[in-house]
Amino acid sequence: GVLDLYSRVLAVEPDNIEALTYFGWFTVLSSTQEADASAAATRLQNGMLLLRQATIADETYPDAHCFLGIVRFRLAGDAAGAKEQLDICAALNPPAEVKGFVDSIRAEVAAALNQ
Repeated sequence: GVLDLYSRVLAVEPDNIEALTYFGWFTVLSSTQEADASAAATRLQNGMLLLRQATIADETYPDAHCFLGIVRFRLAGDAAGAKEQLDICAALNPPAEVKGFVDSIRAEVAAALNQ
């Protein structure tokens, strides 16, 4: 599957920012399909760690900030942490297919924070 592909890329290129980001994102998404609550929580944590690692590895890569912001808001219930990442994401001019999605989430986050 897609996780295997990204893990193989990372085995060869551990600093590949796209592989790190999307491996984290797909790990998070797979956590929502996991029936076992404990396994799902572990997968979510692992995915969030990968995304955080990606934002540190290359702080100018918008996708990592976008995904981390989405995950913090939707799955971790951290609106303030989400806002920080989503603001960085928006400032870095994310790709069009990510931007529309992020703009709507930013509006939800602002509402949650009463801003």
